Amino acid sequence: MPNLSSDPGGDYVGAMITRRRLAAVSALFLTSAALLFAHGAAGAAASALTIQHPWSRPATAGGVGVGYFTILNPGKTPDRLLRVETAAAQWAGLHVSQMRDGMMTMDEIKGGVRIDAGGRVDFQPGGLHVMFIGLKKPQKVGDVLPATLVFEKAGRIKVDFKVETGAPPKPMADMPGMKH
Repeated sequence: MPNLSSDPGGDYVGAMITRRRLAAVSALFLTSAALLFAHGAAGAAASALTIQHPWSRPATAGGVGVGYFTILNPGKTPDRLLRVETAAAQWAGLHVSQMRDGMMTMDEIKGGVRIDAGGRVDFQPGGLHVMFIGLKKPQKVGDVLPATLVFEKAGRIKVDFKVETGAPPKPMADMPGMKH
């Protein structure tokens, strides 16, 4: 050990300084390891979310597209889908269609969509869905619309919405009282 003092007890003082440094470095290492373990455990829980069958319908450039998928959360912690981001449209938002007082309504969802621990949430025609407003190019069958689902705990999960033919949407004129 180096002698860090000029007095006769310098070896003792140097050893004490070295022990303090070693203790500080050890504490820093243990704290870092604990944080990495906690983040790794959270990441493992977050990666437990599964996104199944993301799909969209054909749509015109400048128009409105729609996205459907299923979220599975086999983990022990609930999560929340906060938003959807995409460069393929001017704006993407979470919406729900539902019957209210005999009229079909569509509302933007504020505050995200909760996915319970061990739960499943279906985004499907006539219910929860993603609206892609101001599509930058036409969406034809076989195309892919890339997007990112942003979750409270799982973070960002990239998905590709495959453009498919699905159950045809009801024409807006057939939905009396349709409001947004």
